[in-house]
Amino acid sequence: MQIGAEYAVFDIEYIDKSPMSVDFTYLNGTLQSEFSASFEEIGANVQDIFAALANNQITLPEAGVYGKRIGGFDRSIAGYALPAYKAGCNRE
Repeated sequence: MQIGAEYAVFDIEYIDKSPMSVDFTYLNGTLQSEFSASFEEIGANVQDIFAALANNQITLPEAGVYGKRIGGFDRSIAGYALPAYKAGCNRE
C-alpha cells in the first residue's frame, strides 16, 4: 500500500545503556564541593564587607574596591569551571 510519503522516521529504542561520557561521581562529588567552597568564600567576603560598613570600619568607596575584588572571584571560578567540567567529561 502506498501512502505517498517521501520519508519515513523510525524511533529506535536502545535496550543497552550507552557508555558514560561524563564522570558523574566527579561532577557530583569533587567538582560540586569545590564550587560550594568557592561560593561560601564569596558569601563570607560579602558578609564581611557589610559588617565592616555597618561598624564604620570602612567607607563606601572602600567597599566598592572590595566589591570589585569579589567580582573577580566569580570570573576565576568560571575560568575553573569549564576546564574542570571538560576534565570530568573525559574521565572514563
